[in-house]
Amino acid sequence: MIYLGSKGLSTELVLKALKGRMPWSVAQKALHLCGLPRGQGWQKTISKLCEETSLYPDEFKKLADYHKQHILFGEKNAHLMKVGTAVREQILSQMRTIEIPNSVVQSSYPFALSEEDMNEAPVGHTLVAHERLKQGEALVYAALRTLVIKEEVLATDFDDVGREILTQYAEVYGTKLVRTFGFDVLWVPYEGEHVDFLVDCPRGMNLVATLNAMESFKEVVKRDLSSIEWSKSENLFPLIKGMYENDDEGIVVELAFGTSTASLKHEKMRRGSISLRDELYHVGGKGALKTPIEPYKISIEWSNQLSSQVYSKLELNLHSNSYEIGTVKPYLKDAVIRGCFVASDYRFVRNRILSYLN
Repeated sequence: MIYLGSKGLSTELVLKALKGRMPWSVAQKALHLCGLPRGQGWQKTISKLCEETSLYPDEFKKLADYHKQHILFGEKNAHLMKVGTAVREQILSQMRTIEIPNSVVQSSYPFALSEEDMNEAPVGHTLVAHERLKQGEALVYAALRTLVIKEEVLATDFDDVGREILTQYAEVYGTKLVRTFGFDVLWVPYEGEHVDFLVDCPRGMNLVATLNAMESFKEVVKRDLSSIEWSKSENLFPLIKGMYENDDEGIVVELAFGTSTASLKHEKMRRGSISLRDELYHVGGKGALKTPIEPYKISIEWSNQLSSQVYSKLELNLHSNSYEIGTVKPYLKDAVIRGCFVASDYRFVRNRILSYLN
């Protein structure tokens, strides 16, 4: 067993922390990029690597760095706020004067507390870190949450008998009640006019819980940076139609829309290599209409090359509802971004969003 950093953190702790935060589909790529071997699923990978930690000291340090980047940018609901360059500089200046309070949560960062220590955690958001990256700075807050999580059950996590049962189904999901720490982030790049509010949004998390967490987080940031005049979050609703109509914009894997025949359609692609824009049933149905469709929900995927063999599979979800398309000015501020585990992944998706706002 080797240990990382000044806190004496074991590699087993790093791996278990990653398991608690990073989907296996993303973690496989992180492990590959670090040059670390993988097993079938998280549990077997942890067992395998904990036996071989002395062989990979540098690789595990790199993995620990990816863990922290995933805290900042992985599986987030994002609100982008246009504040202008002058206010952005004011935010950075005030961020640098804030003192990080000592707390049981801060002392364990970047790892979540144990079940026992959670009983001593403060209520609400607690500032735990001020992170500096090459492209910007971030304030990181932790908040204890009790969530009902819906997650996919993977056949690789079971023995042969269980695997045989599960493989009879295309997808199997389970729900569980968990206490966990969300790491919510104010991201302030060194360039541009926008700052980002990023709230943890693991797959399966209840949408209402995500929205409540975002509003609570914004209030805490406004309190801590009290001299800043904040703007309204950007309206992302026009991006739904704009991105759908741009044939060169990623792969559309989910789309919901209204039609001139007063019907509502919700389509998903099971094969990620084909975009809904080109799917024969979708194209044929759209061609039979006299007027264009009115999309109100879209999920788009891109590949972001990280090395000669590793590509991130990034996903942007802009999910509104059919009621909005009937309003004078439909409004959507939530962008759920998945698949990121390094800062460049998040910048990729963010730049795609900004290209439609600027």
